[in-house]
Amino acid sequence: MAVAWIIIVVAPLSIYAQIPNAGFEDWDTCNPIDWATSDGDCSVFNPVTKSTDVHGGSSAVRGEVISFISINITPILQSGQTAEGFPISQRYASVQGFYKFSPVGGDRFVVNIVFTKNGTTVAQGVIADSTTRSTYTQFDVTMTYLTSDVPDTVIIHISIIGPVTGDDFHLGSVMFVDDLSFSGPVAVEEHETIPTDFQLYQNYPNPFNPSTEIRYDLPEASHVSLRVDNVLGQEVAVLVDEEKAAGVYQVQFNASKLTSGVYFYKLQADQFVQTKKLLLLR
Repeated sequence: MAVAWIIIVVAPLSIYAQIPNAGFEDWDTCNPIDWATSDGDCSVFNPVTKSTDVHGGSSAVRGEVISFISINITPILQSGQTAEGFPISQRYASVQGFYKFSPVGGDRFVVNIVFTKNGTTVAQGVIADSTTRSTYTQFDVTMTYLTSDVPDTVIIHISIIGPVTGDDFHLGSVMFVDDLSFSGPVAVEEHETIPTDFQLYQNYPNPFNPSTEIRYDLPEASHVSLRVDNVLGQEVAVLVDEEKAAGVYQVQFNASKLTSGVYFYKLQADQFVQTKKLLLLR
C-alpha cells in the first residue's frame, strides 16, 4: 500500500514582527509608515529621512539636528502614525534596537519607552547615550513595571537631546535607527514596587574597608549623578552619571585606591540633591 506524506513548511516569524514597520522598510513620501516624526508634512524642514545605511533590510531612519529660521530642530521618531503608540498584549521585559550616533557638543541619543493600559502608565524605561557609535550598536531599554497590569499600548520615543536640559541640542548631531524588537515576557510576580519619594540611604557597612554599598530610590525616570568627594571637595569617584528609570538601586563603591578618612557622596536626580558622609578605615 502506498503511503502519501504531506510536508508542511512553516516560515519562521520575523523577530521584528511585533512592532509595526520595526525595520523601517515601508515609507510614504518622506516618513516611515506607522511612525510620527518631527518632519510634519516635510514641506518646510526635514530632520528625519530614509537612509540606505542599514543594520538589516534595505532602509533605516536617519535623524539630524538641523536649522530652520535660525532655530535648531531635533529629529523625533515616535510610534504610531499620529504618535498614539502601538497596541501590545504582553508584559515585555525590554525594547531593543540598533543605532549609530555622531554627537556634537555632548548631545545624547535617547530612547524613552512607556507601556500603558487604558491611558495609565504600567511600565517605563529610558536610555541616554552621548558616546560616538560609528557602527551599529544594540540598545536595550529595560522596562520597570509600576503595576501588575498587562499593558495595551507602547509609546516609543526616540530623539536627540542636549547634554544638560534636553533642549540645548547642537546643529549637526546625527543618529541612525534600525530593527526594533521586544524581549520578554515578564511574569506578574516579577513586579517591583516603585518608590514614592527620592531617597539617598546611608551606605552599608560604614565604616568600611575597602567596599561599601550605596542605595537610592527614584520615584520617576531621572538623570542621576552619584559622586564621591574628599573633605577638600575634590571628586574622587563617579559612580553614576546617566538616565535611570524609576526604581530602587544599589551601587558598590570600591575605595581600594584611596587613603583612610572621611568622604562624602552626593546624589543629584532632577531637582533632588542630597549628601551623606562615609568613613574609610584601613
